[in-house]
Amino acid sequence: NIMVDKHFEVLPHTETLNSTDQSLVHVLPAKNDKLLLVSRYNGIYLYDYKKAKATQTPDGSFDKELVSSDILQKLPTVFDDYLKKYQAYCVYRIQENQYAIGTLGGGVIIMDGEGQLIGIVNKSRGLVDNRIYYVYVDQQNNLWAATNNGISCVYTSSPFRYFGSENGLNTGVLNTIRHKGTLYTSTYNSVYYLPEYTLQLENDIHQFKSIIDEPAWEFSIQKDKLFAGAYTNLYQIRGAEFKKLYTASDVVSSIGYSKNMPDYLFVGISTGMSAVKLSNFSDENSDSWANTVETHEGLFNDYKYNTKQITSDKDGNLWVSTENNGLIYVNTSAANIEGIKISKIDTLNGLPYNQGNFAFIHKGEILITTNKGIYEIEKQNGSSKIRVIPSSKIPQIPEGYQSIKHLAFNGDIIYLSSNNGMLSIDNSNANSQWNETPFKEVQSIIWKQYIDADGSVWYNGNNGLVHYDT
Repeated sequence: NIMVDKHFEVLPHTETLNSTDQSLVHVLPAKNDKLLLVSRYNGIYLYDYKKAKATQTPDGSFDKELVSSDILQKLPTVFDDYLKKYQAYCVYRIQENQYAIGTLGGGVIIMDGEGQLIGIVNKSRGLVDNRIYYVYVDQQNNLWAATNNGISCVYTSSPFRYFGSENGLNTGVLNTIRHKGTLYTSTYNSVYYLPEYTLQLENDIHQFKSIIDEPAWEFSIQKDKLFAGAYTNLYQIRGAEFKKLYTASDVVSSIGYSKNMPDYLFVGISTGMSAVKLSNFSDENSDSWANTVETHEGLFNDYKYNTKQITSDKDGNLWVSTENNGLIYVNTSAANIEGIKISKIDTLNGLPYNQGNFAFIHKGEILITTNKGIYEIEKQNGSSKIRVIPSSKIPQIPEGYQSIKHLAFNGDIIYLSSNNGMLSIDNSNANSQWNETPFKEVQSIIWKQYIDADGSVWYNGNNGLVHYDT
């Protein structure tokens, strides 16, 4: 019905929707001055009231001979059978062209104004019950559902999406990376990849698939090949396949590369670092498997430290982060692997402590995280000694966040994770300050961050994987 001059009139040419098997549930505004009609059992319709009124005759009736298919148009949807099975009971317009349909057993269907399915929210997605009696959207665009077993709130306005045990990730997540369109991640148990998403009406859960039954502490893409340091092994991963290239004497915790020695990968372990020479290792054959030619163990004979991260600077030299012994600087300008020069960087070079120091490269410059904030390399004329000083390029880290676990960069935007939470800053503005507000809802200890190609951020932590849509 529609109200005209304070009384209700039947919408012209909708008589077929009044039958028992149709049972119209709701009439809502749609785009282009049309109406969206939702029936309990038989799908979704678009109704053009203006065109329907144009068929009115002088005596006030409506000429059925003038009815066209675009007055009452059934929208074919992929969830027609789903609606017949679970029955639409309530509808709410979420946005101008987005609707939530509560069903009597299938949870909440979210669709656009053309009938395209956006998603289904049900018990597998966290609803307390699939029988929905009312749906409502608050001022923050969060969806509330009154169910048969209580009230659920779906945080549709949240920029965060969580992947955990229901997605196949049963423990904390260590690392994440994307290679040739496929997302890879590692937990304490296994290395996984995320297959292409296919919407499932009944059980709409995107599941990670295991490919290596070992935890990977490090992923690295070099020459468009993906490598993983998993347990004591160095692997190459290609799609859902993998190949073992090297087995170390201890757990592989980091992988590095120097442009000065283009045939080698550097592998960090708990007692130093090794070098693995590879063949078939070039940009031109990125889809092929690399082969191990030779290995060099014990590059740090004088510094047998637990190697946690390997970073290459703009000159191809390596900055090796250790667990409790500062940094190791590796000059790779020698003509061969035996000629590399190694020096230690610790409190004598300006580090406030020898623990918690990790080197990162940003805009061609090395930045070092410390328990006192972010440091940089001091420019010294005529001196070969490396000095580190508090960074003059990055604002001071707020109190409580200075024990930094990881940095990630997207242009001028810096993302930081620490023992006490996450921060971000747009460092293009000299007056910018670190921002913690968007991250307060994340109840997880974050170890690493990965910036995806679209600028979104993947957070790896003890409660699973968190995706931040920036």
